[in-house]
Amino acid sequence: MVIRVALVVTSLLVLGWVTVLLHDRHGGQAAIHDLRHRQLSDARFERDVEQLEDAKFLNPDSQWDIDRAGALLLRNRRRRAASVLEDLVRREPDNYQAWGVLYSAVRPIDPQRAREALIQLKRLTPLGQ
Repeated sequence: MVIRVALVVTSLLVLGWVTVLLHDRHGGQAAIHDLRHRQLSDARFERDVEQLEDAKFLNPDSQWDIDRAGALLLRNRRRRAASVLEDLVRREPDNYQAWGVLYSAVRPIDPQRAREALIQLKRLTPLGQ
């Protein structure tokens, strides 16, 4: 009996987790679409960027941070994008895509950090190419 109860509880937890992930993915994808394809007011832009932040809830995928930084770069909010990416590369120092977007974000505003990002990109390039 205890095993059955444990199985039911575990199943409900997994089902709840998957439901949250699907809900967040749907909201995040809608925000990405709007950010890329629509002219948004500043308030709507901020809501969609926040939606991307919310999409990370219970989801370990770092793509939401990269998408959020990319949206900020589209609005020329380089420092905010760099902040998102700096946090990401601290957590995931081998994330090639994060280093690449960080390089794009900081190149015009922080040449030293851009050089450091390039060094990391070269470190992560297979065979040092």
